[in-house]
Amino acid sequence: MNSTPLFDPLSSDFRKDFYGTMARMRAACRAYRHPDTLVPVVSFFRHADIAPMLADWENWSSERSEEKKARGLGPASIMLGNDPPLHTKYRKIMVPHFTPQSVRGYDAVISRLVDEAVEACVDTGEIDFVEQFSQHVTTGLICEICGIPAEDRGLIRRNSILISEIYGKGLFWKEPHPEVEAIVTGVSVELGGYLIGHVERLKNTDKPSVMSAIATQLDSPYEIAAMSMLLIAGGVETTANNIVHGLQELIRNPVQFEMLRSDPSLLDTAIEEMVRYRGTLRRQERVAKNDIEIDGVTIEAGDTVVLWNASACRDPDYIERSEEFDISRSPNKHVGYGNGIHMCIGNVLARAELRAIFGRLLTATSSIEEARGDDSYEDAGNGVMDVARRYSLKMHS
Repeated sequence: MNSTPLFDPLSSDFRKDFYGTMARMRAACRAYRHPDTLVPVVSFFRHADIAPMLADWENWSSERSEEKKARGLGPASIMLGNDPPLHTKYRKIMVPHFTPQSVRGYDAVISRLVDEAVEACVDTGEIDFVEQFSQHVTTGLICEICGIPAEDRGLIRRNSILISEIYGKGLFWKEPHPEVEAIVTGVSVELGGYLIGHVERLKNTDKPSVMSAIATQLDSPYEIAAMSMLLIAGGVETTANNIVHGLQELIRNPVQFEMLRSDPSLLDTAIEEMVRYRGTLRRQERVAKNDIEIDGVTIEAGDTVVLWNASACRDPDYIERSEEFDISRSPNKHVGYGNGIHMCIGNVLARAELRAIFGRLLTATSSIEEARGDDSYEDAGNGVMDVARRYSLKMHS
């Protein structure tokens, strides 16, 4: 292996300088074997490696052992941890509810939730944009299309926070963390149990919902819980953080923000740039199906490979001016939502939410400022996902 800098995805230095670390690793090597992890892990950083590996499930598999599924993905492994034909079976059940045509059916709900957030946050002094705006829309939308009553949103939000704070860290452990595994189990029990009961309650109503429609095509309570949890975990936290970080980048780049205000036709390209530049899920993982040597690193069948999407999205060998935030960038063929058969099912819905929120903010505000200076933003301490805990803002009409 080439001489490379050491990096630890669980360290505070990594969280503070994630993109700087990714740039150094891209320049130093194609493949990096993490030392002393509980399971063998090799990371990749360059777009030329990552995009085709994400698309090649026959050589770079999503299939994990039952132990790995239990430790990391939990019930979400029903799709994220499987290859065809099982993955195909479950994806076909989910996809029809997230096509462009289906998502247009959610426009009225999205608009109402955005209007509620605007009314609660604009000209009301300091707000926490994470909870009062971004999460209000994303959690509210998923709950509404799943038929989950408003009084139960707290349970959904509480568990989505736990998932986002720990997701992905287990790959890089050098020693067991039973307390974290207990949290994963606790989320599975509480959220899974709730969702199974919720689907049963839906059977006694005439109210249509995505969750009840999906449940009619599943054979067991476990499948119902797993698919429902995947829907919630994928639909709430990732989009909520794309919203937060997209706004943060606009505030950090006032010339770009003013350009967007002056020319709202740039909204679609701006949204793609937000996802490219600050995508929430910074990496995806696969399992090597064959022994192979890459860049002097021996990878054995069964080794986990970590594909750093966020690094690929800023690879200067693939994207010109890759470290610049440019809302007019076009074309913008990023891997912020993945690539291949596991590309995010909810990407159409996520884009619709981003479009509605930023379109409304352009008309509802004349300025948005960070309320506490450098202390306005707080992350959740998970360097593997870009997760905001708080973003203190003032929004003026």
